[in-house]
This record gives sequence, structure tokens and C-alpha cells, in this order.
Amino acid sequence: MSHVATEEPHVYRRSRGGRVFFVGVGAVLAFIGVFFITAPVWCYFADIVPRGPLSAFAFTTVLGCLGLSLGSVMVISTLTGQIDLYADAIEVRSALPFGNRRLERKDIAAKLTMFIYVPTYVLYPRRKDQKKLTVSVMGTEDDYYREWMAGIPDADREFFRSRRTGKL
Repeated sequence: MSHVATEEPHVYRRSRGGRVFFVGVGAVLAFIGVFFITAPVWCYFADIVPRGPLSAFAFTTVLGCLGLSLGSVMVISTLTGQIDLYADAIEVRSALPFGNRRLERKDIAAKLTMFIYVPTYVLYPRRKDQKKLTVSVMGTEDDYYREWMAGIPDADREFFRSRRTGKL
């Protein structure tokens, strides 16, 4: 995402309460994941032999990997995730190698506003070959952010009909 900006972007991150909550939940998931990954080792040293040991060990290992992965992604994305709002573009970034996207304002056709605990915007690009971008700030938006979003037309039935038929 190399972009030479002519101005400094407005940077939005999760609120402090949101960061504490999501880092806490992610840490708990990661801890539970480590617990499940190491359960077969504990059983070995404690000389506990469960029924169907191979399937039980495989199940706990899969659960452990899922918990550790999901918890780690939550912590990393919460601590490093941000939205950079330029006058001519919006960029969603984090330290994770996926989900980093930039959408130029001139390429945004419409927005759909949803309320999933906080206002969440789905930005639809003009071209169907581009992916839509979902943006949620978690309570730290200001007047600049609201005005920037207000300048994008709302998606209505006609927009979706035109998009489906390829007239957009």
C-alpha cells in the first residue's frame, strides 16, 4: 500500500475501551488455545489414557490451534488496526498480511449504513471487479469522518438493481 499523500490523513483507531475488551478476549482465546494444544502432553506425563486417544488428541490440538490463531489475530488486529481517511481515499490497515485495503473516493459508487453496535459503512466500488469495503470505527469518529461519509450517496434499490444488471 504505497501511497504518496499530499496531506496527512485523519487516523481512526478503536476506542480505549474497545481495545481493552478485544485484546482481553483475544488473550483469553489464545490462552485457551495453548491449554488445548498442550493437553496431550499433560495427559502423557500424568499417565492419563483417554478412550480413543488419537481422536481425542487430534480434537484438542485442532481446538487449540483455532483458539490460538483466532486469539492472536484479534490481539494483533486490535492493537495495530486503523483507518486512514484522506480527502480523496480511505485506507484500512493493520499489521496482518490480509485485509489491508485502499479505496479511492472517486471509485466509491455508494454506501450502505448498518448499525452493528456502532455505525458500520459498507462502501461499494463503481466497478464490480473491486471488492466492497466494510468500515467500522468503534466510536472514535468525529465530524470530519461523518462529513466524509455523508458525501457518498446511499445505496438504494435502484443502485443494487443497476449493479446486478451491469448498468452501473
